[in-house]
Parts: sequence; structure tokens; C-alpha cells
Amino acid sequence: MSMFIAPFVLATSHPQPNSLENAQKKLILLSSPNKTQLSKINFIASYLTAISAAIAFHPYDRALYLSISHQRPFFSKVNFTRPFQGVWQTLMYKQITSSAYFIAQGELQQRLYPWLHNSIGLNESITQLCIGSVAGVVDGSVKNPPSAIRAFTWQHEKSFFTGAREMWRDGGIKPFANGIQATLLRDVFLGACYELLRKNLREYLEAQTNNKKQTRIVNFVSDTISAGCATILSAPINYARIMQYQTPPSLESPSIKESVISLVKNTLASSNTLRGKLCFFQGATGIGAATLRVAFSTGIMQFSADFLRKQLQSALTDPTPSVTGNMAKSIIR
Repeated sequence: MSMFIAPFVLATSHPQPNSLENAQKKLILLSSPNKTQLSKINFIASYLTAISAAIAFHPYDRALYLSISHQRPFFSKVNFTRPFQGVWQTLMYKQITSSAYFIAQGELQQRLYPWLHNSIGLNESITQLCIGSVAGVVDGSVKNPPSAIRAFTWQHEKSFFTGAREMWRDGGIKPFANGIQATLLRDVFLGACYELLRKNLREYLEAQTNNKKQTRIVNFVSDTISAGCATILSAPINYARIMQYQTPPSLESPSIKESVISLVKNTLASSNTLRGKLCFFQGATGIGAATLRVAFSTGIMQFSADFLRKQLQSALTDPTPSVTGNMAKSIIR
């Protein structure tokens, strides 16, 4: 209603230049999305981004998991046999897990950021680190049970629901909690590193380029590099997570400490040369193929989520009638 009142006032009051400027500012304020609408925009943008990325990266994800769990090269032909096996399970999994982080990120930037930065007075870097950590907790908590099921289905070539039933039959609730500590630790670490690095890297690269037309490219590069660095730093924790996921439901899964110690021992015993040791560690943790996947997909997803948020906000506030704008308004309002 506010979108129609303000123009009417402008048309009938014959305001002076100053009053016209104030009325225009009021119109923009009145037509801006409220917090509920921003939350809906954030959810829709994150959800659509997650679904698209899930389909595009499924063959890569499957090959990566099989290469790590079976300790064989990523580009081994057998890893790419039946590349879209389990794609429906992945869609069910990714529509929840991949959107969780970006939904949490958007909500925290909208609701937690003002309190941390403005009310408490934390500096920008610490604020972003806190937001990333909390988003990581949300992401890890949501994704672990479906991640455990997906790992079981890939290992035994079962459907999602068949795998879940067999896990429950063989181990009750316990198999669904496999990897929960490693997942939470990894995602908190990932989220904190990612948000902190991308904030500082964006500022640095923007200062170097000093060209607003290149902002989107700068943001994409910053997000991709930050995600890659965070993935490398958290690789040993992710290795422990995978070892826990591939433990049979009836057996006790190894702790994070046990898995990391085993990784270190195996790495040291793998070769007499430093290069050989590094190659073994890289292959065991997936650094390289895994890093490239996470870095590139995160950059793409962050770019897509930010772009969709802006487009939906513009469609919602645009007074010009259009099919896209009307659809956005009918869904979000």
C-alpha cells in the first residue's frame, strides 16, 4: 500500500525541490523490503543456488568421495562410472545442506551483524569471524545426518531411503551421528576462515583495482581464493570426517584424534622423500581435487546467491509492472 501512497502525495502536493527530495527518500524507505521479506528473499536465493550447484557438481562430488574412501587417484576411470548415480539423493541432500550455510549467512548478516558491530563494538574482522563460526555450526548440524546417509549409499550403492533403513537396522541412531564432531569442527573452522579471509581480501583487491565495474569479478575471485585456503587448512579434519562416515554401522568409528594421528603416521611412512610424503598426504586428504571443487563451487554459489538476492530485492521494490516483478511480489509479500 505504501508504494502507492507516496507517489500520490508527490503528484498532488506540488512540493518544492527540497521537499521533493525528502519525499523521494521517504518513498525509497517505504518501498524497501522489511526483515521478513529479506528473510524470504535470502531463503529463495540460497535454495535455488543450492539446487543448481547440486546437479552441476554431482559427478565431481561422487568421484572425489570414491577417490578418498578407496585411496585411488581422482581421475581413475572407475570413479566416474555411473556419474549421476544417486543424483536424486544428492538433490534431497543438497537442497538442505548447501542452502543451510548461505541462509544462515544472510540471516546473520542481517540480524547478528548490527548487534555485534554496532551495539557491542566489535571490529569488522572479528564480527565476520563470529558470523562465519555461527553459520558453520548451523551448517554442520543440518548436514551431518544426510551426509552420513549419502556416504553409506555411495559406498554400498543403495538408494537414499534403503540406505537409511539399513543404517537404522544395523546401528540404530548411532550411524546417523557418525562424523558429527568432525563435521561441526570442520564447518566452524571453514566458516570462520572463509568469512574472515573473503572480507579482508575483497577490501584489498577492491583497493588495488579501484574500479567499481569490476566489483563482481573481484568478489568472485576473493570468495574462491578464501574458500580454497579454508579448505586446505581444514583438510585433516575433513579426512577424519570421511573415515568416520565409512565405518560400518555396527562398529565404533575412530575419533578425530585417532584419524589424524593415523594420517600423520601413514604419511611419514609412505615415502623416504619429502615430495613422496606430500603426494601421499595430498592424495589421502583430497587436497587439489577437493580444494578446487570447494573453492570454485563456493565462489559460484556465493556469486549466485548475492546476485539473486539483489535481483529479487529490485523486483520487489520496482514500481514498474512486469511479470518477474509481480511473481517476486506474490511470493515474497
